[in-house]
Parts: sequence; C-alpha cells; structure tokens
Amino acid sequence: MSRTEAPPLPDQAARDAIAEDLGTTILVEAAAGTGKTESLVRRMVALVRTGTAPVERISAVTFTIKAAAELSQRFQTRLEQAARDAGPEERPRHDLWLTTTAASPVAWSAARRAVLPG
Repeated sequence: MSRTEAPPLPDQAARDAIAEDLGTTILVEAAAGTGKTESLVRRMVALVRTGTAPVERISAVTFTIKAAAELSQRFQTRLEQAARDAGPEERPRHDLWLTTTAASPVAWSAARRAVLPG
C-alpha cells in the first residue's frame, strides 16, 4: 500500500518564506493550530545552522506562557537533533549551540510581561 503525498497547502509559499527567507524580519500572525510554532522553529534552527544568527540573538514573542514554553522546548529538541545529525566538522559548532541554548531563553511570552511587575 503506497501513501500519496498530501497536496501543498494554499499558504505553503508563506510557510516556506518563514523558514527560508532568513534575511528578512518576519511577523507571523495566524489562528491557533495553523503551524506557527513549527514554522518558527524551522526558521530559528535555520538561522543558527546557517550562521545567520547565534542562539543568543534570536527572540520569539508569543502570546501565552504555555506557547513560549512549547516553542522553547521544540527549538531545543530540534537543535539537539541537528547536533546528532551533524558531521564531525560541524559538531563543535553544534555543541556551542546547545550550550548557549541551555543557558539562554529564546521565547518570551507577552502575557508574562503583562502579569509581572517591572
């Protein structure tokens, strides 16, 4: 039994731009459950992998604390996968990413700013 590929999504070009147009600052606004987190994580990993931006220079603003935690966790998981998949010549750079990521929060919740004094 063979699986057929799903047809491309109507907004696939926009999704690809989020992950691939690394020289542009992008605001992603979409309804819940539409794949924003996946697209943003792909972009963040691509920024680090290509050397366009180090981990500590990446920020992502989310609406809720839960979304910020999910984004941060997925980013960490993907960086760890990239490090495992890297060849020997890339491993030292990947180890630096993981060390930096563990010490640096990359997702900030707008809701937290509204709740915490300061």
